[in-house]
Amino acid sequence: MSFSVETPPSPEEVEARIKFTTYLGYLRFFSQHLYDEYGTEWKSFAERCIAKSASTALCPNVDRKWLERFLKISWNTEFLLFSGPREPELMRINNQWVPIQAYYAVYAAAEAFAYVLDGKKADGHIKTLRKVTEFFSRFKLSPWDKAYAGPRGRDAHSHQPLNFPPEVKPADSNLKRVGVRPLEMIATCLRAEHSNRIDEYKRKPGKGGPYRYEYDPGATGILHFLYRLRVKSNYKEVDIFVQENIDYSETQAFFDCLHEITVWTLTFLEIMIMRKVGKQMFLALGASYLELNSQAAALKDRLTFYQSKIAK
Repeated sequence: MSFSVETPPSPEEVEARIKFTTYLGYLRFFSQHLYDEYGTEWKSFAERCIAKSASTALCPNVDRKWLERFLKISWNTEFLLFSGPREPELMRINNQWVPIQAYYAVYAAAEAFAYVLDGKKADGHIKTLRKVTEFFSRFKLSPWDKAYAGPRGRDAHSHQPLNFPPEVKPADSNLKRVGVRPLEMIATCLRAEHSNRIDEYKRKPGKGGPYRYEYDPGATGILHFLYRLRVKSNYKEVDIFVQENIDYSETQAFFDCLHEITVWTLTFLEIMIMRKVGKQMFLALGASYLELNSQAAALKDRLTFYQSKIAK
């Protein structure tokens, strides 16, 4: 009689599993917060955003080609994200690419919005994320307005939450799932990402600048978390997202949550862009894209919704 001996996972595999579980947990709590705030339909959130943005002033002299360039990138990348495989094994493999597509769909729309926000082109990830995150924190629609900011200080705890209710504190563990409110885990996520950004700062020898404990990278919000996932899945820690021991339900949940956050964030950015350039120009750019890609059903639904709900 022979017995098969199951090989225990290596320390690297255990660490990758913990990281995947952590990221999936963050995404689930972001999604749950959206449901708690706005219901399960993106349209209810869109209506809130439309009402809140009604007094937004137009941006004069818009460079239409610049705007169109980034919107096409955003819409095409969203389409590719949505068109991924649904067969369990292929979905597991494809999840390595999902954070990259999700980030670039959002980033390209954010680049477009960063430009029409004040007529100045950010033209890069760092400036775009900073500019749009600062806008989100002022506009105050949750969870996009939630952030951590400031230097970490000598005590490593001086960075401060932005726009969280005073009673909300970060969860005591990023793996905790029971008895945790979504905003508590969102605070945990953004505090950790803010600290990661500080850890990546390097003071240049002989050129001065703040020490690491004095360094403030600017407000850290949900866009920076999406950027982190993109970096991890693109080239730094690919194995996190394609492990063989991930259950299909988790693979599906990872895709669903990330896709949902992407669509709702695009909705927010598109409405704000429309407010800055006018309904006519934005819908014309959308129609032009649909001529190239008539299968972009999600975008088509949003454009139809905007047409009926936004006056001008």
